[in-house]
Amino acid sequence: MATHAAPDPRNALRLHALKNCAATISVLSRLLATNTSVNRRHLDRLQETAARMNELLSESLEPPHALLDVSELLRHVREEAEPKAEASRVHLAFSHLPASVRGSAHDLGEALLNLVHNAIEATPPGGHVKVVHTADAAGAHYFVICDEGGGMSAEVVCDAGRRRVRSSKQGGSGVGLVLARRVVEDQGGKLDVSSSPRGTTVRVLLPAV
Repeated sequence: MATHAAPDPRNALRLHALKNCAATISVLSRLLATNTSVNRRHLDRLQETAARMNELLSESLEPPHALLDVSELLRHVREEAEPKAEASRVHLAFSHLPASVRGSAHDLGEALLNLVHNAIEATPPGGHVKVVHTADAAGAHYFVICDEGGGMSAEVVCDAGRRRVRSSKQGGSGVGLVLARRVVEDQGGKLDVSSSPRGTTVRVLLPAV
């Protein structure tokens, strides 16, 4: 009987990252179409996103446990998330400590970006999404993403990221949280979700460097 190797979660994450890039291009194209004058910043983002797609298609596997600067990691996440936040009229707020973490820059960045995208999509226009990085006395790192959506049921929270669930979001594949959990756990960390009618909080724990 033929056997098949389990799918590589890194490849799945790259495919999901390509979907995010395509979504960014779509959002920026709509924003440009509604403007009477060309917004140079939007054009620059389109070019950057197209370059990122080429990079994703051609990049080889990088060392999975490189030392990453948290500031650069979150700068990438913020830049990629801003078009979706702007189109959704959601305010983004980032804060972090000067620190370094170990992991794959691409995979960890895309995992956090998926979580931020989910938070933006859950938050009503005019609401806020907060992304906070902290560290404890032992050197463990925490990335906390908070939205102001309507929350999730206890059943969905229990399964969050552990198996694929049907997404209620238009165009949602329901795999973003699953991929994020895989990446975090592959790098020795944990992902927890808590939710109430006032919003959902996702906490990512990464071990000390």
